[in-house]
Amino acid sequence: MNRWTSMIVLTLCGLFPASLLAQGPWAPPPAGHPAGYGGYPPAYCPPPGGGPDPQLISELVPMGPFDREPMHGVGIHAFKETAAQTWVRFDYLLLDISSPGNAKIGADTLTPFDTTGRDLSTRRNASDPRGQTREIPLDPNNPGLPSEAFLVTTTLNETMQNDLNGGRISFGVPFTTGDFEAEAWFTEKNNSLQVIRPVVDSSLGPAQLFPVLIPGIPLLDQGVPTDDRALLFSEGMRVRLETSLFGTEGNWTFRPAHPHTGIEWQPMLGFRYLRVEDGMRIFGQDIAIPRTTLEPTIILNHDIRSNALNHVFGPQIGLRASAKVWRLTFGAETKFVVGMNRINDQVRTEEILRQANPVDPDVTPEGVTIYSEQRTRFAPVFDFAVYSKFQMSDHFHLFVAYDLLYGGGVSRAFDNVIYDTPADLETEDPEIRLDSHLGRFYAHGLVVGGEINWK
Repeated sequence: MNRWTSMIVLTLCGLFPASLLAQGPWAPPPAGHPAGYGGYPPAYCPPPGGGPDPQLISELVPMGPFDREPMHGVGIHAFKETAAQTWVRFDYLLLDISSPGNAKIGADTLTPFDTTGRDLSTRRNASDPRGQTREIPLDPNNPGLPSEAFLVTTTLNETMQNDLNGGRISFGVPFTTGDFEAEAWFTEKNNSLQVIRPVVDSSLGPAQLFPVLIPGIPLLDQGVPTDDRALLFSEGMRVRLETSLFGTEGNWTFRPAHPHTGIEWQPMLGFRYLRVEDGMRIFGQDIAIPRTTLEPTIILNHDIRSNALNHVFGPQIGLRASAKVWRLTFGAETKFVVGMNRINDQVRTEEILRQANPVDPDVTPEGVTIYSEQRTRFAPVFDFAVYSKFQMSDHFHLFVAYDLLYGGGVSRAFDNVIYDTPADLETEDPEIRLDSHLGRFYAHGLVVGGEINWK
């Protein structure tokens, strides 16, 4: 019984896989509707010419890392787009800078000076610090004719610092969120010379005693005002002022919040550097009449030089407003600099009281004296400009502007000198020294230029 049961089980196990192999390997059905077994419906076929065309459905698959455009191609394209919108402008500057005005050359005196040269009541018998008077003959052909010498002071009102020529180059590079703009500008060195010559004025005395008007500089007596000490220039006095400017700045100009809406407002944030270089020189010759015939004639070549160099730098903020009408663009911008001024001041003198190489061996020679100082001070700067641009062509704009630059905490050469004398005039060095003062400074004028772009 067990043997028959085992044979039946083995037989059934062999027949089952055989029935599966009899069907052959599986293959996909042929194209079209497969043959149906029983109730499969026939294949659908749309009627010819009827109904809309079938819709094409596509799937957007993200590109792989090797399907994208090469990175160097993207960089070149972005560079070309940026370069196409970059602009460069070249400007001509015609500026006036702050002048010393009626600043007096010399120290204060006990009796107020009339700088017109006509009030000579307290300036009779002008003498140098050592008490030597200037009795100059009226006529070389009549050396015996006496005359009186009067001290004449002057101011710096004739040393005008106007119409300085200069140039400026600026450019702008656009980016997505704003423009980077930078500029550099300069002015020529202003050279203003004022000459004060000695004269004989016949209107101030009788015909037999015409006074001689000698230019000079009033001096202090150990810091105290007086009427009887002055630095004389019997052969004439010359005063030269020199000033030059240089500046550069870089700003990030933000895009307007509401572009193309009449007036566009653009904040600005950047950095500025300004250099103001100032110099004054007072020079001339003085020939003193000897006290006795045994003394040699003393010829002094007076030379006083004052220099002030200002380096102003700091961050700045600003705002620009502009509007475009047809081909014209009108705008105004203001900038404020929170600046620091690195100041270098110096006063140099030579042959004020005595000769550098005296003939008399008993006279102490006077060497060159130099007083200098360096310091850093707060110096705010305000810049305001109004401008207009006219589009001449697709690539060129005519630019016209008025610019005002105003700053504080600036050192000027003409305002840094103390005109003093020591107690011992025979041996001590002169006390014409440095006393730096900080004041206001401005420069303003016309700007004309042309702007080029590659749009």
